[in-house]
Formats: sequence, structure tokens, C-alpha cells
Amino acid sequence: MAGGALVGSAFMPAGMGGKTGGSGSEAGATNKVDSGGKYSVSTTESDIHFYVNTQGVALPATGYRYMDSQYFALTQDTMSAPLSYFGFRAYSSGATARDGFQIFYEYGNSASWSDARLRGEFDTLQLFGPEGFVNATVPLANGGKGPGLEPFTSTYPQYGAGGQAQLVPLIPGSKVQFRKITVLPSE
Repeated sequence: MAGGALVGSAFMPAGMGGKTGGSGSEAGATNKVDSGGKYSVSTTESDIHFYVNTQGVALPATGYRYMDSQYFALTQDTMSAPLSYFGFRAYSSGATARDGFQIFYEYGNSASWSDARLRGEFDTLQLFGPEGFVNATVPLANGGKGPGLEPFTSTYPQYGAGGQAQLVPLIPGSKVQFRKITVLPSE
């Protein structure tokens, strides 16, 4: 993990107002299948709760990206993926993730957006850059078309209850490195 200082329950990255030092723990990669049939690959664990930059912008330290499970092999090989909509809640199934993020999905329908069964867990420190830059912003409503911002999912009530806090990267094509990926059950 990059150097920084733990401030309360927040980690201040080095070079962004924090002191050089470290917090959190690094662990070797582990693979496991739990009793519910969820398969996961993990590379690190962390006890940091928030990151804060010099301008006072704070992000929860752990982000979650939900993807279609067809990308499991590729994602497992690289432990990375392009960043798109992401949030800060670890849903336990594809159905609950789709409900929270209002993702259209019908089994066998090629127009479906995603089954949301592949959950990538990542350290949001990688979204912080020099001079306090944070590669994250609130998306525009209506799938990024606007008008208006949508900090909590609400635009597509026909696809789920919504209410999930969400962000998108400011830099198109940004990738994130996952510390853990999990294939969730459908329901």
C-alpha cells in the first residue's frame, strides 16, 4: 500500500497532506468458495475506512464495481477492469446489486445491461492523484445523458428500488486493480 497516515478512521495519502507511513495489511492471494457457492479471489485486506485529500474530499476506502459474470476469467487473470459506475456497498447477490443500481437484466435477453454477479472490490486510494485530484464524480442522470446529477440511483425505477450511492470516473477508460473478485449467486 502507498505511504500515508491514518487520521482518525481516515487514511491521508502521502504527498496529500499526510505523513509517510503505512496502514492496513498486505496479504498473499487467496482463493475460496464459501458455503453459499460464492467464489472469490483476494489479494489484499485493509482496515482503513476513508481516504481524505488536502481539499477535504473524502471517499470510503473500499469501492465495489459490479460487472457481468461472463467477464470472470478475464478479470481473474488481470485482477483489473475498466471503471464505470461504482459504489460502496457489498451486495450479496446479483439480484440485490441490480436492484440497488437499477440495472436492466433478463436472462437470455441480449439487450440486458449486466447480470451484476461479478463483484470487484477495490481500494479507492488508486482514484487519488497529485494535487488532490480525485478520479471520481457524480454521474449525470439518465445513463450519463442528463439533465441533472444522480448521486443515488433513481432514474430507472422499473429496474429496481435504487437508492445506491454511485460515482463514475472523471477520466474515461480508467481501470482499477481489484483486491478481491467474487462471483455472486443470482438470487
